Amino acid sequence: MYDAIEIVLPGETFRLTTAARDVVVDGKDYVRADVRLEVSDHEAVISLVGEHRLSQRASDGGVRPQQADVNVVRLEDNGEVVLRWIGHVVSLGVADTHVEFYAESALSQALRRPVGLMVSRSCPHRLFDAGCRLDRNAFSRRAIVVAIEHRTLLLDTSLAPHWASGGELTHVVSGERIEIVEQLESSGAAGSRITLHSRPYNTRVGDAVEVTPGCDRAIFTCHTKFNNRQNFGGFPHLPTKNAFEAE
Repeated sequence: MYDAIEIVLPGETFRLTTAARDVVVDGKDYVRADVRLEVSDHEAVISLVGEHRLSQRASDGGVRPQQADVNVVRLEDNGEVVLRWIGHVVSLGVADTHVEFYAESALSQALRRPVGLMVSRSCPHRLFDAGCRLDRNAFSRRAIVVAIEHRTLLLDTSLAPHWASGGELTHVVSGERIEIVEQLESSGAAGSRITLHSRPYNTRVGDAVEVTPGCDRAIFTCHTKFNNRQNFGGFPHLPTKNAFEAE
C-alpha cells in the first residue's frame, strides 16, 4: 500500500510516490521521492526533501501557494486505486532538511463558503470568467523580457500607467503564470517595469511573455478600462449608511 501525490502548478506538474520505486497509476508516471504525507479530512502536510527540484523552486519563491493543487490517490495491496485527498497548498515552511507544503482540503473550502446571496458595491466576478464575459486574448499584450532583477522585470513593450498592476504574467513557452503586484515607473527607460508576486522560475532575458491587466472590481475601472459596465456584477449605489441607525 502506498500513496501517489500529484502537485499541479501553472505550467508544470510534479508526481511523487511513497512507494519503494517509480510507479504508474491510471496511466500517469509517479517518481519515487523522499516524501512524507500526513492527511486528515481538512488538511494535509507534504514533507519533501530539500534537494528535490520542487522544494528548491518553492524555497526560491517560485511557487505561489494558492496556485498549487494537490491530488492524492492510494494504491491498496489488492491493486485497487482509491482517491484519498484533494485540495490546494495554502502555505509553505522549512523544517530541517525538508520543505513542508501545508494544504487545505476541498471539503474545508466548500464548508467555508457562505450560504445565500451576498451583495456588495464591488464586482464579484473574476476578470475573464463566465460572469465577466471579457475575452482574455483581447486584452493580452505580448512582450520580450529585457532585464530581470529578482521579482522585477523590464519588458520591451510600453503599457499604460498602472495597466498591469494586479494582473498576470504568463511565460509563453512553459505556461508559468505569476501575479503582477505592481507596475512601476519606467525611470526613463523604454518599455515597462513590473514587480511580480514571486521570482519567475522559468523566465529568462529574451523570453516571450504575455501580460494581462489587473482589475480592482470597481465600477469606474470596469467602465473606463474595460468598457464592460453591462456585465458589472456589483451594486455600486448600495448605501454605505444604515438608514435605521440613529445619527
